Amino acid sequence: MDDPEISPKLDPGDYEDRYPKRNRKSKIEDLSSLEDAELQNYIAEKPTKLPYDIDEILTAPYFEYDDVVKSISVEGFTMDYIKSTGLTTPLFFYVPPVKLGMNMPDPNNFTVDDVLENVGRDRKIEVVEVCTQNGRLMNLSDFIDYYKKPVNERKELLNVLSLEFSSTPLADLVSAPAFVPKIDWIDNVWPKELFKRQENLLSKSLWAREQDFSTYPKVQRFIFFFFLFSLFFASDIA
Repeated sequence: MDDPEISPKLDPGDYEDRYPKRNRKSKIEDLSSLEDAELQNYIAEKPTKLPYDIDEILTAPYFEYDDVVKSISVEGFTMDYIKSTGLTTPLFFYVPPVKLGMNMPDPNNFTVDDVLENVGRDRKIEVVEVCTQNGRLMNLSDFIDYYKKPVNERKELLNVLSLEFSSTPLADLVSAPAFVPKIDWIDNVWPKELFKRQENLLSKSLWAREQDFSTYPKVQRFIFFFFLFSLFFASDIA
């Protein structure tokens, strides 16, 4: 028998907020096709009541764990430590990124236009339309244009999680912590001749550049768009 203190009985009446029947029968796939009035109605009909209380979850004692993240010094972070632990616990370093061997552009002088210039206008990225959770491919230049629009002119809420930038000029401006190349399978195992073949193909073939063609794993170097754009989105919303 369930302990009511641990598994409280849910009241179905608390979770009756659902999509209107009209929307459930005819799901809207492309919000950009809606007129402004239709879009506002669609957004207004989205359910706003969650089946849980976020503040309650954040303060609940049964979610408190002291050992979720471990603090460690740079001196104590060695290859022996990596081999003995397998990096199964997230680590937190109270040091500037450069102490870990990381290189990043100056955030005060590096904008989305610099990303566009260093990665390429035609780089394909996967974009998710937040309301419908449908994904599609979009040129990076088109997403940057969307991002620069005033909030009230955006007909969709688009989300991009990451950008892979291997074999682009941006790769020369960003480097991972120094230990990463030491354990990276691509750096240590992938045949070096395939890297050279990739460079030759991209430099000589327009088709390869347009198709973002790759002969080796493409997720060697990537950044999360969240860190790049969230600050700007927050300032727009504010």
